[in-house]
Amino acid sequence: MNALVQHYSQLLGSDKDIEDLANAEKAKLLILSDSHGNNKVAESIIRGFGPDCQALIFTGDGIWDILNTIKTASLDKNLFAALPPVIGLVRGNGDYDTYTLFSNNNNNPVQIAETQFLTAASHKIFFVHGHRYSVDFSTENLFKTATANNADLVFFGHTHRPYKREKNQILVLNPGSCSRPRGGFPPTFAVVTVSRTSTITTQHYAIEGSPFSGFSYRETEITSSLY
Repeated sequence: MNALVQHYSQLLGSDKDIEDLANAEKAKLLILSDSHGNNKVAESIIRGFGPDCQALIFTGDGIWDILNTIKTASLDKNLFAALPPVIGLVRGNGDYDTYTLFSNNNNNPVQIAETQFLTAASHKIFFVHGHRYSVDFSTENLFKTATANNADLVFFGHTHRPYKREKNQILVLNPGSCSRPRGGFPPTFAVVTVSRTSTITTQHYAIEGSPFSGFSYRETEITSSLY
């Protein structure tokens, strides 16, 4: 459950929840990207996987889909309980840098960073949409940025293709698009589990179904050579 407050770091979550995530022995992270207006699939994934995760990370192009789910959760106790304690959002090339979540009160606007960091179970994570990092051609700029900032995990979006590659003890991952996949891939998202023993496990899930028939999910294998 998320406290629905924006931390000075621009993460959504309380000081305690962000600190608890950093110091956890083990943490499960739900990674979504590129929903492009399909808030129904974003909500369905959060309902299904959010209760078991300590953080939700959205890597851009569809910020309003996540914020709309949060808005819906304010009136739906089951969905509210499914929101992970920490939520990280970065804006894509199709997003704004500021959103008003509740227009009928005096809540401060939600500020959306272009790049973001968080720590989970001692792992420093860098996440970004990626359009300013030439990710359509290579992930080398992401590896360089991670190295410069002592991060060992990088999450990005933009390409609409699931991706996973490890180099020099840095893991770079794209969950794929949960709404508009490219390259013959199905819609996908990812769950990443980290532990203080340095163990990192990743799972990509393919999405099947529709808002009318309901959604289902199956694990799918991802290779790194997607460009």
